[in-house]
Amino acid sequence: MSERWEFTELDDNGFKTWADKEKMKLINEKWGLNGIKARTFSYNGELPVPFNPETFFKSFLNTKGIGSEEVKEVDVEPLSAISIGNKFWKKLWTPPNNICRNATGHYINKCPDHHVHGMWLSDCLQVALLDEDSEEYEVFTPEDRRELLFHVIKLLVLGGEICQYEDEWDTYEPVITSLYRDLIGQSVVKNTSGAISIVARPYLLKKTNGKSILGNPDHSACILVIDTVGKKVRMLQYLAYP
Repeated sequence: MSERWEFTELDDNGFKTWADKEKMKLINEKWGLNGIKARTFSYNGELPVPFNPETFFKSFLNTKGIGSEEVKEVDVEPLSAISIGNKFWKKLWTPPNNICRNATGHYINKCPDHHVHGMWLSDCLQVALLDEDSEEYEVFTPEDRRELLFHVIKLLVLGGEICQYEDEWDTYEPVITSLYRDLIGQSVVKNTSGAISIVARPYLLKKTNGKSILGNPDHSACILVIDTVGKKVRMLQYLAYP
């Protein structure tokens, strides 16, 4: 039996971050992400087992008002949503790592300016996110780099084409936390012992019809998250072109 879903965009995207003027001023103006889009869609039907994300998102992108052309082929990269907050980024200032200082504000240590992937990097956090040849890059493991939280951090820290980088991690943290919570929505459950699990299914949209949608992949992202509890799809998209 063929799988079919119907998707309806909600007038209220449900992103609390978007209602916070101070956070949005940082995102749009200081970090250069003006044009970032957050959209939320409800969907009907159940997710089958086994689940084919390509089939699901092909149906999603072919919904009127979402995709700009008929999508016959889609390439999505599955992400994890295991990590939660402080446990993920505390490593930035935990010895032997020296990305940030273990002090109030968590000042981000500077480094000599150097050019990587068409970008000028000037602090250790940017280097840890982007420079594969650096020691700092190893702070985030391959598993970390498959986390939804990592991609939220990367998008906000590297920012848009014209970005005023922060001196302290603590300026980024509340915006990262807020946006992450917006994306996973209701898909947070507790077991009988009180342990929290995230059951959202996050993905990166990479290509449609065999063509990359990311003009400048280091400054761009299209994150799709299936909130399996709330039966919603959340899209966070910022596309930059060289």
